[in-house]
Amino acid sequence: MRSINKPDEPPLKTYLTCISRVRDKDLKERLLAIQNDIENVSESYDQNGLRGSLHSLTEHNDVAGQITKEEMKKVYTLRMAKKGTPGRPIYDKLR
Repeated sequence: MRSINKPDEPPLKTYLTCISRVRDKDLKERLLAIQNDIENVSESYDQNGLRGSLHSLTEHNDVAGQITKEEMKKVYTLRMAKKGTPGRPIYDKLR
């Protein structure tokens, strides 16, 4: 298996950058409400990675009952990977 270095961008900072231009007030409030969950899950991911147990992580259909799986996919596709978005420089750096 190929090994890669861990990104130096803090996960929470990346997340907050990606959602920084959300205009829908309800969605923005819900996205901000889960920032602690995002930070906790990123720490859990790191720990599982160090132990070689990423396979033990489970898939969820929402984040803390606030944000759906589809909404999180849109954060990635429309707010990180899409050209011209605040998260795109981070995406390009990671690639």
